[in-house]
Amino acid sequence: MFVKKADTTIVRSTEDGAYLTNVATGENCFINETGLVFMKNIDGFVQDISLIAERLAPLYEDITKEELADDLTSFYQTMSESNYVVLAKERDEIEDYPLNSLHLEITNACNERCIHCFIPNILKKNAHKISYEHFRKIVDEFRNLGGQVITLSGGEPLLHESFLDMVNYCADKYLRVNLFSNLTLLNEKHIDTFSNIQFGLVQASVYSLDSKVHDYITMCSGSLEKTLASIRALISAGIDVQLAVPIMYQNKDSIADILDFVERNSVTVRFTTEIIPQLDGNDSFMKNYAINKQQKRHLVCDIIKKVNNRRVLNSLFEISENSNDLFSNPKSYLKSSFCPAGINSCSISADGNIYPCPSWHKYCLGNCLKDSLVNVWKKSSTLSWIRAVNRHETFKQCLECNLLDYCNRCLALNERINNGEILKVNQNNCEDAEFLKNQLDII
Repeated sequence: MFVKKADTTIVRSTEDGAYLTNVATGENCFINETGLVFMKNIDGFVQDISLIAERLAPLYEDITKEELADDLTSFYQTMSESNYVVLAKERDEIEDYPLNSLHLEITNACNERCIHCFIPNILKKNAHKISYEHFRKIVDEFRNLGGQVITLSGGEPLLHESFLDMVNYCADKYLRVNLFSNLTLLNEKHIDTFSNIQFGLVQASVYSLDSKVHDYITMCSGSLEKTLASIRALISAGIDVQLAVPIMYQNKDSIADILDFVERNSVTVRFTTEIIPQLDGNDSFMKNYAINKQQKRHLVCDIIKKVNNRRVLNSLFEISENSNDLFSNPKSYLKSSFCPAGINSCSISADGNIYPCPSWHKYCLGNCLKDSLVNVWKKSSTLSWIRAVNRHETFKQCLECNLLDYCNRCLALNERINNGEILKVNQNNCEDAEFLKNQLDII
């Protein structure tokens, strides 16, 4: 038997179980702690119940795997009667691609002019924006496709006159809202709204704690002071904050101070050394800003030396457990995707164009202002191709590599590095992964 969580099901945990809600019908039910464990082990992807039983067997040592599989089947059968899960005898009967996560640029207007930004300044000045009417249409379609998390970004999303209405509309649709913003325009009304809904996190770019460096990159005097003040206000309000830190030549010496700030303020951080070309194809600026391989390796060593905690470093460098998954369940692992782009997430730009992810603009899948998001998600031939190749089995040569956990494969990056050869292994990635593993193994 095969099972997946229904696109319209929301799970809300309690101290002794959980409440399930079908947002399409409004139906609710309560499940106990065991039921919650069973529900937490399924998602929007089709799974073999026998493999779920194998995974959960260590938790229930007093019964056999076969008995556990029968219990799981009985539970999921009951849940399927109220459409909380989808159950079938054959995988092909329920294979589907729920759109769980959406990155939506509500405007490409911005009050900063970051030197590395993929949006050309001319577009920020003559900005596109999603109207509130079209926004509601997109959100409704996203919800019907299984939507759970929506990320509002730009440009600078706080510049949109309907921003708070958009946030509240998402909340009314039971969506978890994330925000990507420079935070220079954040005010108390924004924070009050975030505090009263199902809010995820706020991600803000901080390039350096030296205002000369940060403000040089944003090309906006006083921007660091405003961003940091907003970050502290969000932290005080109990809202999760993540720093996004693109590392360039201009700020490569600022990372130690940023790590200190992260530790002092209990926020998370994401570093990246990848700078992507602008929407018009211009990549000339990258030569002046991107760090080279040697600088990247010095940076890796400096971060490892500074943090010196393997658990934290695994998170910082996004070390996976792919080798464990491959060893424990090779058949399922080979068929699973290594990237959510086009599988359960996509991106929409301020002009309505739909892309597999925010940094992969080579493939425009359609336009949600001219067509429906539902049609594009279900019928795009380009998406069908991406889904076919976005599987671990596509890169069979990687499966026996001892760098599997240290290598984050990305089809968009493959395409850029390999001059359009999307299925060619990115050797730069392999070399970086080997260097990272060697450095971390010393700890």
